[in-house]
Amino acid sequence: MLDYTITTTRQGYKAAYDERLHKYGRSTGASALFANNVDGHDEKGVRIEAPEILKEFVDGVAFGKDPVGTLFYYNIDDINGKTRYNVIHSDSSVEKDDVAVIVQFFGNVDNQGNFYAEFVGRDPARTVKHLVDGTKHKGGSWHSLKLTKATALVQKKIWETEIKITIASIDKQTSFRLPAGVSAGNIISVWGNLSINRINKIGNGTKSVVDYNNDRILFYPDNLHPPFHPKDLTAVFIPFKAKDSDANALGKDEKFIPIEAKASDAGGLRLVTAWRNQDKHDDD
Repeated sequence: MLDYTITTTRQGYKAAYDERLHKYGRSTGASALFANNVDGHDEKGVRIEAPEILKEFVDGVAFGKDPVGTLFYYNIDDINGKTRYNVIHSDSSVEKDDVAVIVQFFGNVDNQGNFYAEFVGRDPARTVKHLVDGTKHKGGSWHSLKLTKATALVQKKIWETEIKITIASIDKQTSFRLPAGVSAGNIISVWGNLSINRINKIGNGTKSVVDYNNDRILFYPDNLHPPFHPKDLTAVFIPFKAKDSDANALGKDEKFIPIEAKASDAGGLRLVTAWRNQDKHDDD
């Protein structure tokens, strides 16, 4: 018996949602992230976050939320510890606006088919189709959700080469300079979510390495060097989307950072920023 499946279905989001709604006794809002797992193996990473019940599932991906959906389950006590899972996405026969991604959790290999929880989300951009393959995964684990989340503002004036990030609700701010040769002729003023792993580790003067492109800003501990692992992330900033149903890569059309290349990669630039308490006299 296979201990996992990654396959397609002719079922769209509406049908998948209605089926689970009648099957399970409980449900809660949730969001997922599907990405490459860069731990040296040819695997894919999956993360699902259900903030209302303070649960997160992690298999190689520490942050992120896209697509948005619903987690259906029988008993909250089942959502705990190591587990196997299946990933299913709508095939090409399903209309774009109804494309779904389904993640089925079944514990260990002996319980395949006996699902204790399922995530159902919309994926009109078919991001899962491109990010998930048939490579065998080792499973992941459910944990208590311990991330600190706050609204943040990313700013840069047209004449500046420094990008500033302000998180007023937790009294934090940080900034970093664009690499030499990058045009400063862009105004940036973007609101988004900043997720912080272990906020007690970000004291006044704590340094982080910055890795960014046009759809997110990542922060890693200063004592690490590329290639970075998602589990090592200190924090991540993701801009607000125009609408929840837009599951395209965040920033694909916005390009809030005026540079295409990542700021730090193997053999590339190493941008370092220092976290500090917010300047109360800053009127920006």
